[in-house]
Amino acid sequence: MNRFEPNGLTWKVRAKRKGLMSVMDPYDYKGRKSKYTDTIHKIVLNKYFNPSYGDKVLDFGCGTGRLVKILSKNTDYTGIEITKEMINVAKRKYPNKRFIIYNKKLPFKNNFFDYIVSVWVLQHISNKNDFKKIIKGLKRCLKTGGKLLMIEQVSVKKTEKDWIKSIESKNIKYVVGFPIRKSISIIGILIKKGMIPKFLYKQIAHIDILLKRGTTVPKTGYLDYFFIFKKVK
Repeated sequence: MNRFEPNGLTWKVRAKRKGLMSVMDPYDYKGRKSKYTDTIHKIVLNKYFNPSYGDKVLDFGCGTGRLVKILSKNTDYTGIEITKEMINVAKRKYPNKRFIIYNKKLPFKNNFFDYIVSVWVLQHISNKNDFKKIIKGLKRCLKTGGKLLMIEQVSVKKTEKDWIKSIESKNIKYVVGFPIRKSISIIGILIKKGMIPKFLYKQIAHIDILLKRGTTVPKTGYLDYFFIFKKVK
């Protein structure tokens, strides 16, 4: 077992699950919750991920390739993932894209990527030394002027301020951040029960994201929080 396993099912086991169950909620058999969450994530990335043609992009913790279509459009895309089984699935889905196994270090030159994107990955790294090492590596690989885009879960155990403090440094500055989804909400309950049809997810998600602005960290559950950091001189 690797040191970055989630609670519950291992990544190796999750890789065998169909669709979004492999990288999101492995017990969401109806797929409604995961589909809606995926919709929210992609709406935000489509708005704030604005690469120039040919920009080098790292999908850190790419899983089975959930974000490939967004992140690889007109870019030089690389997906990196710790689980071989996840990589195998990604390669079958996108045989013309570059995927590599993460083996305790990032095998890239300094100042290499224009964008690094990480969604629901860093929250699984509980060991402080591992976390610091990974963040140091991501900073090293990011070009000056490049951006680190993250979506992670914030809670009373690790607030948005804690996340910012853990990432920011002399040459990595926080740009903006805001909540985009609440783990426990009326909309979420209606989605999970199938009371909202899937063809309305995107329309509702746009409104839901706006309504979450200014939402404080709940006492129970968590918020999905979007962060942008930029590397400066």
